Amino acid sequence: MAARHIFLPAIALLVLAACDESSRTNAASSTEEFASRVGGPAAGPGKRFTGSEAWLPRAAAAGARAAPVGRADNDAAPKLQVIDYASQPVDIGPTQGGCAFSIDDQVMLIAGAPDTMDSAGRGVLQLGGQRRSVVGAMAGGPSYIESGPTMGDGTYIAEVVREAGDPVEGDDGTFQWSATMTVREGTDGPLRTYGPGKWTCGT
Repeated sequence: MAARHIFLPAIALLVLAACDESSRTNAASSTEEFASRVGGPAAGPGKRFTGSEAWLPRAAAAGARAAPVGRADNDAAPKLQVIDYASQPVDIGPTQGGCAFSIDDQVMLIAGAPDTMDSAGRGVLQLGGQRRSVVGAMAGGPSYIESGPTMGDGTYIAEVVREAGDPVEGDDGTFQWSATMTVREGTDGPLRTYGPGKWTCGT
């Protein structure tokens, strides 16, 4: 991805709660708009991620399979599922490449953003057999996504925390960091942490 050396600080989970009313309204609108398209036919210039991308593991999970259990505050913490993008492609609209969080090639978040700093990016999680569209907590374009975003849909909040420093560069044009990902319901719900895993980005 372009500007891969622009590293933004990790975004606190409380950012979503602290957004002003207009930001929340815009994010909600974007989420509703996008939710109608996730997993369905590609709309407009949207790119459909199918696993043929170098930065996505080739072996997608079959069906709504549970992801690694992770470490949780308690049993009420949200449990993510693996995204089966091979049999049901993921459409997150137009992006400049994208990033995925995975553990042992099991992908639990796919995210990307258009090549504009005004975009907060969009992504997909899966819980309870349903895909959920998520929107970034702040603008920043592809650099924000690559740096490890906080993303939410009004109910769930996920945050990717990747290691600092330069990535491991693959021969296929990918960039990869060690990372963990947390997910919770609301800003004060029980937290579940996944990792160590990989945050892989590419075009």
